[in-house]
Amino acid sequence: MPDLLAWQEDDGEFGTVSHCYVKRQPETDVEFERMKLAMEFGEVDCIRVRGCKAGWEACLRADGLEHHIDPDGTSARLRLLFF
Repeated sequence: MPDLLAWQEDDGEFGTVSHCYVKRQPETDVEFERMKLAMEFGEVDCIRVRGCKAGWEACLRADGLEHHIDPDGTSARLRLLFF
C-alpha cells in the first residue's frame, strides 16, 4: 500500500530509527478496506482511527477492530492515524 503508507528513516542520537506512517488518508471504501487489512495483520496496533467516515467505525467494530478507535478529542499526535 505505498499510496497510503510510507516508510521513513531518521538519523538521531541513538542511530537510525525506522518507522512507518500514514502517508495519505483513505478516501474511498476500497482504500478503507486496504487500510483495515493493514490494521488486522499489523504486528502492533499502531494504526489508530479518530473521526472516520460514517459507517466505517461500525465496520471496524463488526470486524473486532474497535481497539483501534480513539474517542473523539483524544490526543494522538504520536500515533498513525487515518480518518
